[in-house]
Amino acid sequence: MFVIDAFCYWKEPMLIQWSEKLAVGIAEIDNQHQRLIALINELSEIEHDQQKEMQAVEKALDELVSYTLYHFGTEERLMEDYVYADEETHLRGHEQFLETITQMVENFSENEAVTAQQIINYLSVWLNQHILRTDKALAAYLLKRGVN
Repeated sequence: MFVIDAFCYWKEPMLIQWSEKLAVGIAEIDNQHQRLIALINELSEIEHDQQKEMQAVEKALDELVSYTLYHFGTEERLMEDYVYADEETHLRGHEQFLETITQMVENFSENEAVTAQQIINYLSVWLNQHILRTDKALAAYLLKRGVN
């Protein structure tokens, strides 16, 4: 279950800015996080362009979800390769995210009370929290084992 009522809504696209605060210190993961941010920002810009059709938003959502699965695959491979003790919790976070975003996208596609802006807000908050909490902890573990 997700809460969307507490989010603020903007008339202009809400863009996420990459900063060193979000860097985890592992180039592959940082590059993928930057790509995810770029995809969220592209979605935000498309959603705010009145000339774009719903198909463009759906295509951008599909690309974002697809790339997220690719990114999760990278993290999951590293956790398995380096025997990460908190792997189960991290994986549960990935699964919960995928369940929520899949349901939101499905509801959006079926015009069932979920807007693209609500999805963007959820993605922005989730990614920021996931990087700062879960991914930073994983990266610290991996860095100690020589991954860079």
